Amino acid sequence: MKKLFLSAVIAFLASATMVAQSDTVVINNPSKVILETNDDTLNIKIHGKEYNPNYRYSKSVIVNSEKEEVTRTSSHGLLGWDFSRIENDASTSEIELSLGTSMGFGWNTLLGKPDGMKMKWSSTVEASIGIAQLRFTPARSSWWFTFDWGFNFTQYRLKHCMIASTGDMKAEVAPFADNASGGKSMFYAMSGEFTLMAHRYIGKHNHVGLGLVCNEMSDIYCMYKTSYTLDDGTKVKMMDDINTRSYLFGIKAEWMFFDNMELYAKYTATPLFKKDCGPSFRQLSVGLQLRF
Repeated sequence: MKKLFLSAVIAFLASATMVAQSDTVVINNPSKVILETNDDTLNIKIHGKEYNPNYRYSKSVIVNSEKEEVTRTSSHGLLGWDFSRIENDASTSEIELSLGTSMGFGWNTLLGKPDGMKMKWSSTVEASIGIAQLRFTPARSSWWFTFDWGFNFTQYRLKHCMIASTGDMKAEVAPFADNASGGKSMFYAMSGEFTLMAHRYIGKHNHVGLGLVCNEMSDIYCMYKTSYTLDDGTKVKMMDDINTRSYLFGIKAEWMFFDNMELYAKYTATPLFKKDCGPSFRQLSVGLQLRF
C-alpha cells in the first residue's frame, strides 16, 4: 500500500494531471496542492490555477481497489453552485454563481449640466453593493466574463442653488431667495444595477475589465429634499419625488490593483431625468470597489 501511495503522489506532482477512468483534467500552475491520506483513501485538493486563482478541484481515490470517487468544485464568495453537468471536463471551462460579491463607493461628476447648477463634489457620491455574480471562464484563457446584479444609491448635493418642484413631478434648478439662509438642497436615486463585463489578467493578481451597465430606477426611492430659513425665522422644507427615466445605460472599466481591491470608472450616457422633467446631464463616476 505504501508503495502504491508514493507512486500516486509522484505521478501527480510531476504532471499536475488527474486521470479518472477515461477523463483527463489538466491544471496548469496551481497555487496550492494538498494531499491527504485517510486509511485507504487518497484525497487530492488543488487551490487556484493559471488565470483563475479562485479555482477549486478535489478528488478522492480508494487506493486498495479499482473504485474511484471524484468530486470537483469551482467556487468563491459566500455560495458556490455546481455546474459540472454543463462544464466540459476536457477543456476545464467553468461556470460559477456566487453571492455577496462586492461593495463600492465613488464620487460623481456631472457632465453637460445647465449653467448655474453647481455641485458639492465631496457630497455627490454613490454607493453600491453586489448581491450575486455569474462568472464564465473559458478553457485555457486569460479572459473571463461576469454578469453582476446588485443595488446602487446615488446622492447629488447642490451648492449655492436648489432644486424645487414645478408641479406634475417636474423639477428645476434655481438660486435661493435673497432673504434665505442656511440653504441645503439635494436629490438622490436608488436603482437595481446589472453589469456585464469581460476581464483579463495582466499579472498574477491583477486584472482589468470593461463592460456595460444598466440601472433600473426605483419608483419609490428617487426624490429631492430642499430646506432653508427665511429672514423672519420661518423654516421652509420641500420634498417630492423626481421623475427619472426607467433605465440608465452606460459603460464601466475596472482595474484590480491589490488583492480584491479595484479602481473603477463608470460613464452613464442616459440622463437621469425624463425629458423636460428636470436638469439634463450625464454622469462620470470614479471610485473603489472591494470583492469578496
